[in-house]
Amino acid sequence: MRVTAVIMTLLITASSPARPVDPEHLIDPFVTRSAYESYCRQIAVGEDESEITRLLYEDYVQQLVELQAASEQRAVAAGADRLAEAYEGRGFMSSQELRATRIAVQRSYTKNWPDTDRLFDELVEGTSAMVSAPEQDRLDRALGDLRRRIVLESIRRNGQDRTYAGDGLDVIELLRKEELDGLPSLQDVIDQYATRVNGHVASSAAAERSSQVEGRIARIGRDRDASMEIMRGRVDRWRVLQGLNEWAIDTIAYVLDSERGPESAVAWRTRTRAEYFPWLHRKDQAERIHGWVVRNAEEPVRNEVNAIMDSYLPRRDVLRQEFEALLIRARSEHGVVLGDSVLESDPESAELRASHLRLTGELSLLESRTVEQLESHLTPGQRAAARRSSVD
Repeated sequence: MRVTAVIMTLLITASSPARPVDPEHLIDPFVTRSAYESYCRQIAVGEDESEITRLLYEDYVQQLVELQAASEQRAVAAGADRLAEAYEGRGFMSSQELRATRIAVQRSYTKNWPDTDRLFDELVEGTSAMVSAPEQDRLDRALGDLRRRIVLESIRRNGQDRTYAGDGLDVIELLRKEELDGLPSLQDVIDQYATRVNGHVASSAAAERSSQVEGRIARIGRDRDASMEIMRGRVDRWRVLQGLNEWAIDTIAYVLDSERGPESAVAWRTRTRAEYFPWLHRKDQAERIHGWVVRNAEEPVRNEVNAIMDSYLPRRDVLRQEFEALLIRARSEHGVVLGDSVLESDPESAELRASHLRLTGELSLLESRTVEQLESHLTPGQRAAARRSSVD
């Protein structure tokens, strides 16, 4: 009980989204506190009801924690403990038995879904019941927004996976982060986007969730046909969302160009690229070392490394744009997800994979050479400190 209380306290008081359960158990969708608070505001739950909504959310969290405990018991019944013993060398399982048991454990997680869905429905229904004069259209929009937010947020947790290409991109959430969601000229775009994407998410959420466990099982069973089918389903869902996102991104860029100038539109497009490919746009070692030098070195050294970065960043961006175009073309035109291991023996994607490998190598080589250039201006002690900083 003490552990549960601590978890709940952290969840209710945390400023950033937190999950009370291990993603391994596939207890999705999970309503984050911030998403729930946004839903409450959207349906106009009164401030005098805040204590009730807090208790509703606490109860929701507690039941999810209890659901994970039940999920762990089901996993043990399916053989999770025996698997752990085998992996630790304290037991023996044949390769066939090992594979079958791993699949059984994964299958056990699907039994969480009816309760997960029930708890979501109960949270929404209990909260909406507090609205004194409910407007059905408003409730429907808020529910759609809540579902879109938590489903796409769950997909974005995989944003550092090199196969990710905006599969969970939510333009409304991006506008909110960029503090652009309050612009009157964008409200029509936001409303149209919400209507279309909310409908897509509602119709595809079950398939998205199912694909997670089916993908694990296909990899365990080395079932290439099943893995290819799962990949195609992922691409199909991505194509729909991609089309809606591109429409919204282009429209918003046009509005920003008209109202704030071309620089604002360019900045918006650059920001969306980073949201499509967060793993590709994360700060690399060259940037981290440069940052250390700027903070710690003397002005002559800073000038030297700034000149190096002025040359490096545009060249890196050209390669990144080529990489992004390749990844999107592979999906939109060829129906494949580059980086997915299932393609390793696929002859039809050989040319695409060769381009993928070439660009990966060129980016890596450019980065390593730039790091060497930066470090050539540092003393051995400075190099060591800069490298430690880049790892931290």
